[in-house]
Amino acid sequence: MKTTFQHMFPGINISSIKLESMNRVVLLNYNAEKDCIEFRHYYIKLNQVGVTKSIKQIITNKVENLSKYKDIADFVLSKGDAESDKEDAPETQVEVVKQVESDIIKRKVSALSRSAVRLIEIGPRLDMQLIKVESDLFKGEVIYNRYVTKSARDLLLMEKQRQKKIQQKAQRKKQQELNVQKKKLREETIKKAKEDQKKRTEEELQWYKEETG
Repeated sequence: MKTTFQHMFPGINISSIKLESMNRVVLLNYNAEKDCIEFRHYYIKLNQVGVTKSIKQIITNKVENLSKYKDIADFVLSKGDAESDKEDAPETQVEVVKQVESDIIKRKVSALSRSAVRLIEIGPRLDMQLIKVESDLFKGEVIYNRYVTKSARDLLLMEKQRQKKIQQKAQRKKQQELNVQKKKLREETIKKAKEDQKKRTEEELQWYKEETG
């Protein structure tokens, strides 16, 4: 099952992937007690470390009404210490490279900042159980069935029946190919006969014109 789920998603190169380009993450966990695969879907949110709520509001242009403050410093200090430093453990913090506009050289440059990674669940929540496994799509041998247990004799009988169906299908396909070839040969024979008849008719007409002047 592990390989199956891995092939459902595109591969990523950890050494070259840009964290800012990753928006969502899927978590798959096997619950041994329930005997099921738990599927969880999260949105990735990056919070800059060491920034207070007030500074974050200024950066994101979401400043509240400042009329009740005498100075901008009162607004900044009113929100307390940096929330990221308190809530986010060091192991959840990563360094993110961002492209910012430089006023000095008038072009974008790379800037390194430290951010805390937070996962916000957006759903859906799924609990999946493996029901049936076949060696081929809708026609292969049943390798596993959650609700049906077969004895060795039953499995041998099922395999014989499956092989018989495969042989019958191959025979039908062969017969169909022979029928197509016969039809094609018959059509070619009829076409050739018509062409020969047309040629003889043209030759007789030409002979008649020559004899009658």
